[in-house]
Amino acid sequence: MLLVTPWDAGVPLPPLINLLKSSKLSFPTAGRALVPGCGKAYDAIIIASILGLESISPVATEAAKNTLTAEDKVKIETADFVELDGTQPFDLIYDYTSVPPIFFQGFFVTLPPRRVDWGRKMSALVRLGSYLIAITAPLGMEKGDAGPSYYVEPGHYGGVLRGEGWEKVLDEDPVDTAARRAWPQKLVVWKRT
Repeated sequence: MLLVTPWDAGVPLPPLINLLKSSKLSFPTAGRALVPGCGKAYDAIIIASILGLESISPVATEAAKNTLTAEDKVKIETADFVELDGTQPFDLIYDYTSVPPIFFQGFFVTLPPRRVDWGRKMSALVRLGSYLIAITAPLGMEKGDAGPSYYVEPGHYGGVLRGEGWEKVLDEDPVDTAARRAWPQKLVVWKRT
């Protein structure tokens, strides 16, 4: 089987599902969620179905629209993440960083010099009291290894969110990952304060 997008797990990521179903944090059950670069929208759909949030997924593809059913509370938009202005803030943003580096399209794994811009953008887009969920992967794979062109470690997030009104509320190693995602990962959640 030829995989055109090798980072596509084909299912919502188990660490995200487990977190949303757990009682570890009190996530909102109404409002809006943003999933930049949602791919085929598996994670956007699970956020909408478990929490009841309207998931908005910019940088979506036609394949994402084909994944949706009539029951899904997901709005797929092809939009430029940089152009989102924060006038309608989100109650939850989900950033999964094991994707190829696209120049500041909403992914933290983007070019390291642009990560500060990413942090400012997240601060503008997340409503006070709301959450940023990130699964950072692959851990320990620097440029040139089998990972993305620019690697990410959980501490990199703290470097750009520190001083922007964020509190890290969860930092753990997921126990269940998608079969095609067996590399080391971290699940980290920040709350906008």
